[in-house]
This record gives sequence, structure tokens and C-alpha cells, in this order.
Amino acid sequence: MKKTLWNLHGRYLRACPCSPGALLVFMVLLLLAACSNAGISTITQNRLPEILTVSGAPPFTAGSAETDSEAAGILVAYFSHTGNTQKIAELIHQQVGGDIFEIKTSSAYPASYSAILNQAQEEKNRSFRPELSTVVENMEAYGIIVLCYPVWLYDLPMALYSFIEAYDFAGKTVLPVCTHGGKGYTDAFERLEQILPESTIFEGIDVKDSSIEDTQERIDAWLNELGLDGK
Repeated sequence: MKKTLWNLHGRYLRACPCSPGALLVFMVLLLLAACSNAGISTITQNRLPEILTVSGAPPFTAGSAETDSEAAGILVAYFSHTGNTQKIAELIHQQVGGDIFEIKTSSAYPASYSAILNQAQEEKNRSFRPELSTVVENMEAYGIIVLCYPVWLYDLPMALYSFIEAYDFAGKTVLPVCTHGGKGYTDAFERLEQILPESTIFEGIDVKDSSIEDTQERIDAWLNELGLDGK
């Protein structure tokens, strides 16, 4: 019998042929591993710690009117081509405070869908890293990075690779947020886990392009689950 396996947060792992008895054994082993393993890069709880600080900075208070980066320790970084991802990033920033940063490439991407699709495919085939025109001056001040991006060709945009490879993410907490046309976002989430093995990656949230304007409640619920709703 073919079973679909999910992790503790409901994320798809893989499909495998197994019997009900074998599945029960697997779940028992998974539970034991979750209780005993404290060294994995993806955290096994949904909610952020009550206090999360970096570099000796004061504790971050969600929703604080103070957005000084040295005190807040949180950065909402986004890459947006059509403006959809920017809208989501701004909604999240309004809730959590901290600082907001736009990841921009030195050369602008074309506006038409067919042209951007072709360029994105070419960049992916070449593992191309586009040059960025914006820089985070004090990345070491941030312990929490809310990383917002569109899904391109079932993957991160190449500009995201440029951004991630430009900084040291070791020890940082990453909260992924992606926009998409309807599929491919699970691959993009899993790719982040692969390229950021020394970061703690919490369960992210995906937003379908067609529902951008009606996503406030989902974002609020996600931030509330993480303890970052500012309420």
C-alpha cells in the first residue's frame, strides 16, 4: 500500500510503499527521535522562544514601535518582481516591527511573463548568481530573518541564492514566506533547508498569487503561532 508521509508540521516528506504495521513502527521511531534529537537544523516546535536576542542586543519585542535594528534583531528581507511578495513582506513587517529590506538586482528583470520565464530558466540552468544592488550593512545584528520570495520554476529565484551566499546565516532563525502560482512551493522550502544547514528554519507560509489581497488572516494566524503577532 502506498503511503504519503508528512513530518510533525504536516510537511510532505516522500511517498513510500509500506504496510500499516511498518507505518506504525515508523511513527514510533519518529516520536522517539523527536524526543531525543536536539541537534537538527529544522526546529521541532512551532513557537519561537519568548526571548530571542543576538550579539548581546536587548530582547526583541514583537510589534514594538521601536524599529532600531540593533535592538530589534529582526529583518524582513524580500525579493519581489511583480509586487505581490512586497505586499506580503510589508504586511508582516507591520506586525513584527524590526527592519525591512528589499533584495534588488543590479540589472532589472523584464516585465513580460514569457521574457522573465526564459531568463529565469536560463539563470537556473547556469546556476547563475545575479549581482545585487542593495546591501545589508549590519547583518550580524539580526537573529531572525523573515525571508520573502516568489517561487520561480519550483525553486528560489537566483537572486535569493546571491543574497543568501553573501552573508553568514549560521545560528540565525529563518522564517520562509513564499508567493506562488499554485505549485512548487514545497520544493522551494526544502531547498532552503539544504542550503542553510546551520540555520534554524521554522515552518514557513505560502501565499498563492490569486489570494494576495485576502491573506491577512492567514498571516496573522501564522505569526500568532510563532509568537510574533505583536499582540
